[in-house]
Amino acid sequence: MPSMSMSMKCLFFVLSLGCLVQSATYYFDSLGGDDSRTASQAQMQATPWKSLTKFNAIQSTLQPGDSALFLRGRRWQGRLDISASGNISQPISIGAYGSTNDALPIFSGAVNVTSAWTKTGSIYSTPFTIPADTQGTITDIFVDGKRMTYARAPNSGWYRLTSDASGSTIVDANRTEASGYWNNAVVRIRTSHYLYDIQTVTSFANGVFNLGGNLNGQPSAGYGYFLEGKSSLLDAPSEWFYDGTTLSIMTPDGTSPAQHLIEAVVYNSSLVISGQASYITISNMRVEKNSDTNIRGTHFLLREFST
Repeated sequence: MPSMSMSMKCLFFVLSLGCLVQSATYYFDSLGGDDSRTASQAQMQATPWKSLTKFNAIQSTLQPGDSALFLRGRRWQGRLDISASGNISQPISIGAYGSTNDALPIFSGAVNVTSAWTKTGSIYSTPFTIPADTQGTITDIFVDGKRMTYARAPNSGWYRLTSDASGSTIVDANRTEASGYWNNAVVRIRTSHYLYDIQTVTSFANGVFNLGGNLNGQPSAGYGYFLEGKSSLLDAPSEWFYDGTTLSIMTPDGTSPAQHLIEAVVYNSSLVISGQASYITISNMRVEKNSDTNIRGTHFLLREFST
């Protein structure tokens, strides 16, 4: 007959085994998934969940050792948030499943523009509402995967200062537009060999630009600058402009945007790991088209990661 001490040790071992929680793996497929499925169903590759919205809704319940896997060859648009934590021996894993012959799953900070377009001259326009969980504006437009140019003057290259700048004033005697023409435009100006500044034009007359603040340097005559932020500057193929409610574009070949894939970059990061989260492993994914860093956070490990 075993001793009482041995019996208690055996009982403790059995109870410890009963306390172990089996790690869960959840599957996501942006085309074949369904967010109405149960958590148990989503743990089978045949019945995955679909969206980042679903992931973000359940991610805080992930436990150490759990995984969320996204199907290779698929694309997700939006932001993946992670606030749960693993531990040193059982990190939470975000990765991929499916055939290794297929491309890595893609996480994009751009959304498709699919609303109807109207044409005025060579310019196509459509209403566009910024998604609520984004940075609040458009920072880039892609047409069939190619980045377009935010409407500007000149259309390429630089204008040049004709006098040394002073404080919040720059001068270009070659700018002969009417007084007030450049008011409220945004100027991007080279202020040294290594720096440039961004300022709003508060007033313009006779080639003199008064800016909303002092420059971060004193650019000399000959330094380059260009102007943007006015709808009237949309005048060349591959340019775009957004006024907060309407997106306007001139496509590279002049055809309707409805014949192309139009993507608007509205997220600053596709993967955001909160400051308190730790022991997160991210592997086998591609992140692209964000206005800031593709992935934001600390205390995580990257493997087989592409941008």
